[in-house]
Amino acid sequence: MWDQHAGLSAEALRLVDRSFEESHKDVTNLGDSVREWGEKAEVVARLSLESDEGFYRVPSLNEVKLVENLPPNGLVRFRCMVQDCFEPEYYSGVYRILDTATGETRLATTKYRESYPSVAALRAAGLELDTSCRADTSSLFCRQVLYAVPPPGETDWAWEEGRKLSSRHGGIVPSSSSLGCDLEMWEGDDTKGSTRSKGKRGRSEEETEGGEEIPAAAASDVVMEDAKGAEEKDKESTETYDKRVRTGSPCMPQCAGAAAASSAVSPSAQVLGGMSAEEAATLPRSSEEFGLNFPLQWESAEGVRKRGSEGLEVRPLGCLLKFADMEDRDLPKLNELIEVVGFLGVSPDTAEFHDSSLVEDASDALFFRDATAPASSLVPRIHVLAVRKLHNHLPALPTNSQTDPRPPIAPLWQQIEGKGPLSTAAAVRRRLLQLLARPLGGDGLAAEFLLTALASSSFKTPGATSDSPSGGVVTLNMRFGKPGMEREGSEKVGGGLVRVLESVCPRVADVKVTVKNLEKFNFAPKKDFILNRLVSGVLQVSAGTVVVLDELVLDEGKLTHKGIERLQAAGHFVKELSVQYDFGAYKMPFSCKALPVVLSHGRPLVMGADFVVPVDLPGGCGEGGQENSEENVPVAPEEELAQIRYFLGLCAAREGQRLLVGDSMNNRISADFADRRQQDKNLSIEDLQKWLALARARAFSLGEEELSVAVWRETLALEDKRKGREKLWESARATIMKEAAKQRKDAEAKKQKAQQEQQGAHQEGTKAGDPSVPPMQSG
Repeated sequence: MWDQHAGLSAEALRLVDRSFEESHKDVTNLGDSVREWGEKAEVVARLSLESDEGFYRVPSLNEVKLVENLPPNGLVRFRCMVQDCFEPEYYSGVYRILDTATGETRLATTKYRESYPSVAALRAAGLELDTSCRADTSSLFCRQVLYAVPPPGETDWAWEEGRKLSSRHGGIVPSSSSLGCDLEMWEGDDTKGSTRSKGKRGRSEEETEGGEEIPAAAASDVVMEDAKGAEEKDKESTETYDKRVRTGSPCMPQCAGAAAASSAVSPSAQVLGGMSAEEAATLPRSSEEFGLNFPLQWESAEGVRKRGSEGLEVRPLGCLLKFADMEDRDLPKLNELIEVVGFLGVSPDTAEFHDSSLVEDASDALFFRDATAPASSLVPRIHVLAVRKLHNHLPALPTNSQTDPRPPIAPLWQQIEGKGPLSTAAAVRRRLLQLLARPLGGDGLAAEFLLTALASSSFKTPGATSDSPSGGVVTLNMRFGKPGMEREGSEKVGGGLVRVLESVCPRVADVKVTVKNLEKFNFAPKKDFILNRLVSGVLQVSAGTVVVLDELVLDEGKLTHKGIERLQAAGHFVKELSVQYDFGAYKMPFSCKALPVVLSHGRPLVMGADFVVPVDLPGGCGEGGQENSEENVPVAPEEELAQIRYFLGLCAAREGQRLLVGDSMNNRISADFADRRQQDKNLSIEDLQKWLALARARAFSLGEEELSVAVWRETLALEDKRKGREKLWESARATIMKEAAKQRKDAEAKKQKAQQEQQGAHQEGTKAGDPSVPPMQSG
């Protein structure tokens, strides 16, 4: 398998070099070279990257423990979310080499590579680099750079499905026993002499004059690096790598030399973004200190994770994606899920490590920090050849094209029956309801609303712009416990519910809303103008991610203004389905098509959910909370789970699809709303929109594309039950509050009466001249 991958990668590079040579046979001046010569289309067509078979046979970085186990310039695949967009990168795309034997010169390209070839390797091949081309700006190329991270909150079964997809199409699937010998395996094949440069290893003077590889146009068998480099083994252990990754905190970065930097900067110095010099001094000085910048920081802090049925050890990593010859309008957008295939770029020389001691003015050192060029051993580069937009990334569904992987729904809906023991789609739905009701104490109404929320998806009304808020997503606030007894054992309910959600949903973000987390983690991303990076936040997730905001574990404590702002950011996210990114002088909302679910004791701190669902747990919440703890929630058989995942995937694949509503149904909806408004004057058009979103999700979960009378009646019946339960809860709470107020009033009256009696006794004793009467005590 690995030999097959080596040949595949070598063939792709040869195609690039050969096509460049053929298109520049008569070109001698660097300024006459072209930026595009059809090489990408040729490679994509030759390797069949537009088809699933060709695309998924390329090994995935999501499934490896160390990126050093893959050869430099090899083809790799990466499933990811775009976390940040960097400035365009300008580089010398064409250079001239001299054949010392014949005296002939020809042009070569660095496109899809990180740097020039090393001088030593060129000399070994009888070639020489024309260094004058480095100063020639006519050969400058431009490529767009994006920073990408693995899909935040990706569950184990979704990761396993991606691995199975590679296996089905003949791709290279690493195993727990195959990665230990990869280093020696690559040193023994036709590309021997090429080593994986690690971190910041020392390089000879000749090597630093060039890059780490040879993109020669004509000689495909040229040695790619200095032969001496092959003898240098990797001295960096896994533990050291983990330490380097963990030094950076994407939300609260710390700098080892913060104290020294702080003393070197004038207190009056001000820097970009309104940040003082003292605050800036606490920021990291290098890319390694900045960290991987994962939105869910605990994912990068875990280091090596065991995933899948085989317990394969993998380490989540971020990548710099470099896109050549792509218009801005075609580039992946921020927070978009994509999967790319491209050449792996590894080059330690590209890392930037600025030294403040080289700057004359200490205050100017703050502007020289740059975290956009980390070491390639920490953040590898991928020069993208092919990209697929994954929309909601539904691994249980097949893909049918590169541009629109969402399959037609109608024929796939009929295939649910043949994928497991559950005979019909209705049976699958009932089984999912049972699974969701278990951690909710068997509450069928709460499970029905939760299923509807999972089946909901966003869509835009006709004429809406891309910046307009999306409709169709059902947001929930699930309130646990009866008034006055909210905290009796329900703290453990959230863990059991999250476990069930992780077994059926591809991405789940379990956000514990505690005082510590509110003070520690960013919730909304924030632009760091000094490091020129977008510092990630917990709410920076991709579309279709279930975000569980768990207030059941909320403890007592004091929130600073930062914690309050993060709490407000979470409330804005739930209410508007958008996240306000902080750019210092202003905030910009970015649409977030996630599925928020708030778990709370009584009224939540994170407000704004469409529907408040009081959960009826048995035993006044105490017994139910213990019974539904995370350890006690049963997991359904894998065959049933496969059908449920397929079912939810079909529901989510209707994103952007509007529910068909006939004229007669429109009239009925208008009449029902008018009748209900006569009974409740507080109803508004927003309430009607929420009902329609609920009906749309319910219809899609039943396999219907047009709203029927039955579904509309069932939707109104569910809303009536929910509202009735909410009124009972509010009524009980009001009664308790009234009783508590009465008790406080009675206690105050009793206290005042005792004070009056004491004062009266004191006055009588004073008049009688009794010396035994003590002086009156104040208060």
